Amino acid sequence: LLRNMSLKNSVLYAVFSLLLLYSHYYSLFVLVSQIVLIILFFFFTETTKRKAYIKYFLLSGFLIGAGYLPWLPHLRAMSNIHSFWIQTISNNFLIDFFFEYFGRASLLKHILVILILGYLVKVSYSEKKLAANPAMSNPLWFSFIVFSIWILVTCLIPYLRSLLVVPMLLPRYTIVVLPAFLVILAYGIELINFKPIKAIILSFYIVFSLISIVISRGYYSAVSKTQFREMTQFVVENNSENYPIIDEVVSWQHQYYFKAFKFKPKMLDGPKSNVVDSILAGNNSKYKVDGFWIVGAHGDKPLTPEQKKPLDTAFAMTMEKKFFDAWAQLYVRKSMMTRN
Repeated sequence: LLRNMSLKNSVLYAVFSLLLLYSHYYSLFVLVSQIVLIILFFFFTETTKRKAYIKYFLLSGFLIGAGYLPWLPHLRAMSNIHSFWIQTISNNFLIDFFFEYFGRASLLKHILVILILGYLVKVSYSEKKLAANPAMSNPLWFSFIVFSIWILVTCLIPYLRSLLVVPMLLPRYTIVVLPAFLVILAYGIELINFKPIKAIILSFYIVFSLISIVISRGYYSAVSKTQFREMTQFVVENNSENYPIIDEVVSWQHQYYFKAFKFKPKMLDGPKSNVVDSILAGNNSKYKVDGFWIVGAHGDKPLTPEQKKPLDTAFAMTMEKKFFDAWAQLYVRKSMMTRN
């Protein structure tokens, strides 16, 4: 669309932007980075072409906005989350995430840095001037502007929100900037004129990446992800009485699996220790129950022995199962057990 302002390209840009937005939450930040680029390039566009520039990008914006409307309620619900399982991140998160994309293999780090430096050195010697049509400028300088804003804006927005509202950054969440890094690295490899060296570096990178993923991490042979599904299935299969469920940290994630298992749970929201206190007090009909589940994941811990002391006077834990980074416990009122 930047190269050729036309109705066709305007519509296509809107369609592919919507496909991006409906594929990944963080793609919204990518779109913001593109808006920054559009505004920046507008001031370098020929005055005679600015009218068409505004016309076609506004059309794209209108189509993207209209197409994204159905998803806004979900986006609003996500934005209202003010507590999350993700931990506070360091100021060096972008460097850490970059190496995480490539498996953190120590032997590969030096190659990755050299390839990126090769690209940056080449950019530093290129012509640093935007043409009347920015997309027709020196390709290296143009790419540097696009990649820099793409990466920085996309990562800066969630970083600021992590500092001000709630932590929301993980390497896999920022995978929407990985294509920019891949193009930069590919150009760094292309700068190598001696083909055998180029082939060795590529082979070295592929082999060590596979070793890191398949052997060192056992990614395809060992459980390494939080077992939400298994834990939820265990609760559903052992909850014929439909006891309510206390999930302090990730109840919204479990809803997906509850729907998959066609089970409508009764959820008791809030910090688990506070909910347990309410159950023991029995002052509210909502908390007058004969049994309940406490589940957790993403590093959430069960009640401490000190917190369990009051609970043990009236309830007994009749079932417990641990999963990878998840667990489930069933408590039943002792008077019910005696009656049975």
